[in-house]
Amino acid sequence: LVLAEGQTPADSAQIRIYLYSDDQQASPRVYLLGMTADPLRHEREDATRAERMLRLPVYACLRRDPSIATRIATPTTLCMLMNRWGEDALPEEVARAMYDSGSGSFGNLSFATAIAGAYGYQSYLQYGGIDLLRQQVRRGSAVAAQVKYRAPALGDAEMGTAAVHSAPALPVLEGAAADSHGHLVAVRGFVRKDGEEWVVLNDPLN
Repeated sequence: LVLAEGQTPADSAQIRIYLYSDDQQASPRVYLLGMTADPLRHEREDATRAERMLRLPVYACLRRDPSIATRIATPTTLCMLMNRWGEDALPEEVARAMYDSGSGSFGNLSFATAIAGAYGYQSYLQYGGIDLLRQQVRRGSAVAAQVKYRAPALGDAEMGTAAVHSAPALPVLEGAAADSHGHLVAVRGFVRKDGEEWVVLNDPLN
């Protein structure tokens, strides 16, 4: 839904769903109903620098079921966030529960929040930057964030001039095994080293 230009901005929204069943002895059940909004006007609130480390389990999706290992970064990251609280979920079972048959992928973020809700956790999508991550970590909440980067072995000199100018330049992540054009990682803290702030994360692809 996109509001028409020039109209008064909305400050609320309402969702209505209808449940039907052909079985008179059974009623449909809703586990989670959510909505994501991207406001046109943002009220920015700068967060103070946070230096805190949260404990999270570490899982590598490339060590999981070989038939889907390269495609399950999102469910693997979701397992890190949930299992931190004592859940015993496996990346493979979460991946199959959130499989999007329409796109043929395991990376649908709306499905990810729905699955977390089905496990009993509050989960939502939010657009934000580094300040939002600081706020959540300072409150003790680990966050799944989408990242894009290049592996050191694929620097500008090796990509070639045409490749560099035909695609947006991505930051180089030291230690990365491969390029990523968008996958989820678990942000678990912030530390300061030599006067610089560093984000600490668990990357399921590395």
